[in-house]
Amino acid sequence: MAPRRRKEGEPPPKYGPKSKIFSVEVHHGGVFSGIGVDRAYVGGQLDWFDNVEASSWSYFWIEEFIMLLNYGFSPRNLKVYWLLPGKELSDGLRTLASDHDIEVMKAVADKVKNFVLFFDHEWHEEPKPAAEPEGVNDPEFLDNENDVEGLTLVAHCS
Repeated sequence: MAPRRRKEGEPPPKYGPKSKIFSVEVHHGGVFSGIGVDRAYVGGQLDWFDNVEASSWSYFWIEEFIMLLNYGFSPRNLKVYWLLPGKELSDGLRTLASDHDIEVMKAVADKVKNFVLFFDHEWHEEPKPAAEPEGVNDPEFLDNENDVEGLTLVAHCS
């Protein structure tokens, strides 16, 4: 059975104590703030995926969740973290990037029924504008379009 996205307001399913079926709670669209004990995940949304079977749990399903939550296919600026059971954001986040990372989750699926994931977006600086030839807006330059001799490129830094 494939994991199913829980509808808003729908109650969580109940799983048996030795069952290898679990839910995945996904925090996404927010940002991490603070350090140490002050670390928090601010803003964003929360979605759940239920009826996940340990036998089929793999990084493929995380990629599927990423797609279903409208982040595209394998976005380069998205990192996925698992919050270890019983831990806090300050000391319990582990990166998930491959099936190798998923193996520990599978091993404890009979005890843990709700795995908590966080999507973190690495925001990069906006690209700097391309260098413009010096004097591009100078009226003298605009009057003589073919005369480019002597122009130098100047990088504009912000």
